[in-house]
Amino acid sequence: MAENIFIVLPVHNRRQVTEKFVACLRRQSYKPYHLILVDDGSTDGTADSVRASIDALSVIRGSGNWWWAGSLQQGLNAVTAMHPRTRDIVFITNDDIQFEDDFLEKAASVLGSRQRCLLLARVKNPETGAIAETGIEADFRALSFKIAADPERINCLSTRGL
Repeated sequence: MAENIFIVLPVHNRRQVTEKFVACLRRQSYKPYHLILVDDGSTDGTADSVRASIDALSVIRGSGNWWWAGSLQQGLNAVTAMHPRTRDIVFITNDDIQFEDDFLEKAASVLGSRQRCLLLARVKNPETGAIAETGIEADFRALSFKIAADPERINCLSTRGL
């Protein structure tokens, strides 16, 4: 199993959405995690709400000009500054996902014996439970992106649980 999971969560003025994510996080069976909330200029109290619910938390505040990629970079900079161990995991995610109570435990189990590996959470259709996405086939020359029909065609991963 992994030692610790660093969760990089960029947010901006989505307090209610983020609170649902935090509720899923609080129910996790795997507890050695540290949430890095990258709050890029929220004015709706998102960071204060999360601070009231999560103990293992670092909040990085931006002024609203980092956008998604800049916020991810700030979060990854924070993880680097925390000197993660070889067996630690970095979990990049959106705040609009919900997950089962053993989500982090399963990820830690799968990744525990691997190094320098990416694992993408499968996106399920909330109504049918069917797998809706496992990876993207990107054609960078044509700037087109589609859900990969074949795992061998996956060359791009979303941040909805990476």
